[in-house]
Amino acid sequence: MRLSSLTVRFIVIALVLFLGFAVVSSVGLFVQVRAMADDLGKGYAEQRVETAKAQIGGRLQREASLAKKLAGSPTVKRWMQDEENEERRELAFAELASYREAFVDSNYFVAIDQSKHYYNQPEDEEMVVTTLSEDDEHDEWYFATLEAGREVSFNLDYNAALDVSRVWINCLVFDEGEVIGAAGTGLEITDFVSRFLAESQTARGTMITDLDGTIIAHPRAEIMEENALTSSEEDKTSVFDLVSNEPDRERFRSLAESAADGKTEVAPIDVEGRSLVTAVARLPELDALLIESVDTAAFISPRDFLPLFVLVGLVMLVALTVLALLVEHRVLFPLSELTESARRVAAGEYELSLPSAGRTDEIGTLSATFEDMAAQVASYTARLEQRVEQRTRELTEANQELDHTNRTLTESIRYAELIQQGVMATEQACARRLGHYQLFLRQRDIVGGDFLFLRDTTEGGFLLAVLDCEGHGVSGALMTMMADSFLRQIVSDHDPRDPAVILGDLETAVRGSLDTDFGEAAFTSGFDIGLCACFPDRGELIYAGAGMPLYMRDEGANLTTIAGRRKAVRSRHRKEPAAFENHVYSTKGRVFYLLTDGFVDQAGGTKGRAYGTTRLYSMLSEVDHSRLRAEENFWEHEFDSHRGQYAQRDDVLAVAFTLEKESATIGDEDAGVGGEENS
Repeated sequence: MRLSSLTVRFIVIALVLFLGFAVVSSVGLFVQVRAMADDLGKGYAEQRVETAKAQIGGRLQREASLAKKLAGSPTVKRWMQDEENEERRELAFAELASYREAFVDSNYFVAIDQSKHYYNQPEDEEMVVTTLSEDDEHDEWYFATLEAGREVSFNLDYNAALDVSRVWINCLVFDEGEVIGAAGTGLEITDFVSRFLAESQTARGTMITDLDGTIIAHPRAEIMEENALTSSEEDKTSVFDLVSNEPDRERFRSLAESAADGKTEVAPIDVEGRSLVTAVARLPELDALLIESVDTAAFISPRDFLPLFVLVGLVMLVALTVLALLVEHRVLFPLSELTESARRVAAGEYELSLPSAGRTDEIGTLSATFEDMAAQVASYTARLEQRVEQRTRELTEANQELDHTNRTLTESIRYAELIQQGVMATEQACARRLGHYQLFLRQRDIVGGDFLFLRDTTEGGFLLAVLDCEGHGVSGALMTMMADSFLRQIVSDHDPRDPAVILGDLETAVRGSLDTDFGEAAFTSGFDIGLCACFPDRGELIYAGAGMPLYMRDEGANLTTIAGRRKAVRSRHRKEPAAFENHVYSTKGRVFYLLTDGFVDQAGGTKGRAYGTTRLYSMLSEVDHSRLRAEENFWEHEFDSHRGQYAQRDDVLAVAFTLEKESATIGDEDAGVGGEENS
């Protein structure tokens, strides 16, 4: 068999495909195996945590019932009422000894409220008698039990010296409705946790935590000892310290919340660097969480399928060898002839005669078609250069025309930018009228729909307005020019102390301008506006707005939002909007802010979220006179810091100002927004 280059390529490709199939199959099998193991692990973990919950709960309920019986013993009560009576003492201790034998851990305690004496009889040890004190943190449990007033309560405690976790069952002792002390027993759960963990090779962690996740029972003694010696709850080791990453911590919080509602949930969580299926259930007796983690790798391992992988691989290799021999003879050798013929056609030799052209199968059809193609290529080649030259000339002319049109449009829009800047208020105009201020304007395109209006009035005042017109680019700029023209005309005919009336007439003018011959708006358009009538000499500011609030910060750093009318100035409303209203404020010690929604809607940060009003309120609360006097524009710095690498969504215009002038004003040194003041 002659090995051609096509044969080698086919074998290589087939081998690569085989390996790819093997890898995909292995991954798929591995995923299925892991899914099976996870399902088994989830069921096993849930069964184990429910079993442990039932065992612990059952044991606690039995001991609690016996402790309640002890607390209700008449013999014990009589002794607690007359502690020094030897006869009653002897009878009580005899009965307590019988209870001690009945308790699982062979211990009991009695606390007498009158004398504050605490009697504790541990297993195989002498009676311990101490005096309870409210000043001793070790005795806080007793006074907390009395204050809670529950007949039976549970207290989980870890003893570092004995390296055991013990549940204390505290039962109040009543006499004629009055509490005379407490009695109960302690039940060790450390040994239970260790034995429960040792029952299965798949279990990797059984622990008990409080509802906040702080570990109060764990097989590792060093964790329990550290928590017992740490006084601060925040410094104690919690289950969240054992979880490897934040997503798994959130997943565990979800499990804990479900468990707190009485539901047992299961999910895979990385605990101490290992992926374990973890189940969480609530222990209502202890008001705590029982956690069980299981290693699913112990159920089914992909290594168990290794013999199957080897067998499948051998079968596929044999099939690949047979297929390579057949394809070499029937397909690849004729294709190598076609390849050589293609080289000859590429070299300009179009007269061909292929031996395979006489075959009746697909290879013969392909060879005959190739001979016909070579003949057609010879015909097309003669005309191809002429067509290429013609098409190239047409494309060149089209590109030149397109480039000329683009330059013309750009120059026109640039000139429109100069016109828009020429009618918009400059920073120099703001500096001459305002006290301290910071102005930030950035259109999304060359021209835009955000506009600053400034015009002097009678009575020593001036009007300041911020407009946010619908649309971007040329459409928005046209709206700003129309709004500016209307404002100039309306302001000259109205009382400057009544901005609400000015806005009403402005909306009427907008409606009339966009009406058709039939009295209806040809389309709906408009703008948000905040209009301030400013009278620095009188220390007074009158605001009216539509869709744009005025923010005001007083000397106490309190931020107030003046909403104005909710609906914008529009050419048409589906429902008649509310009337405009004037809001009058003193300017003493106050900073005022007006800004378009392009600022708060800008995407940015690590997750591409909008800047938002919450972040805006926080930022504006910190803007005092010192930041208005700073050389750095705080609007621009805040906007660019949040935006990062995200594109600008909308036109942005923001101004912060006071009306109280000091020895000098800022802005005269700053670069202007562009154009002259429109006053």
